[in-house]
Amino acid sequence: MAGEYFHLILAPKGQPTNVRLGISLKRSVGSAVARNRSRRLVREAFRLHGHKLLPGTDAVAMIVRDLSPLKLKEVEERLCEMIGRVSPGASKGEGR
Repeated sequence: MAGEYFHLILAPKGQPTNVRLGISLKRSVGSAVARNRSRRLVREAFRLHGHKLLPGTDAVAMIVRDLSPLKLKEVEERLCEMIGRVSPGASKGEGR
């Protein structure tokens, strides 16, 4: 699934274990500080909402634009929107 700031790739692992996240981004995304903040934002949003995916799913977030100007809530909304496309039963307010 492609978004404005990051793409989310999901793959079932086959075994019902925890949902895992991998993060990928290029150096062209921004400075080292911006890249690290982007990673932290995606990691935290996934920590809060990753449970909405089926157990045993591996997810890769490919960051294509600098997320550092965004607030965590905005990143959460974008991630939830992508998860909602895959898991229609996952609502925005679930899990908080």
